[in-house]
Amino acid sequence: MLAGVLARRDASALVFRGDDGLDELTPGTRSAVWVVSGGQVREDELNPAELGLAPTTVDDLRGGDATHNAEVAREVLAGGGTDPVRAAVALNAAAALVAAQGTTDEPVVDQLRPALCQGSGGAGVGEGLNVMQRWAKASHQ
Repeated sequence: MLAGVLARRDASALVFRGDDGLDELTPGTRSAVWVVSGGQVREDELNPAELGLAPTTVDDLRGGDATHNAEVAREVLAGGGTDPVRAAVALNAAAALVAAQGTTDEPVVDQLRPALCQGSGGAGVGEGLNVMQRWAKASHQ
């Protein structure tokens, strides 16, 4: 339904649902993906193993209290964090990059592969943490 609404708005988008019931992409399971492009919706499937991601469980990704979750966010934004959490963040960041750059008719795994590399490190590592720290400082003044 959501993909159809986005298609009617001529958006470029990826809508997904994991076989584990989560509404985000995870390295732990296959996900149904609805690719929205050019006013059309095409259903695809993503197997994270095809991207070289190690399998995880929902428990590997489970957060904790606000203090714990904030620390995990800081670690991931600084380029660290645990492998499963870092992989899940990178996978969803790749999906956001694909949608922002414009989806294509290619299989979703082929669209995500270069975006996963782009969003997983390099010169921009740590920039997210800097933005978060500036936002936290500004919001507490």
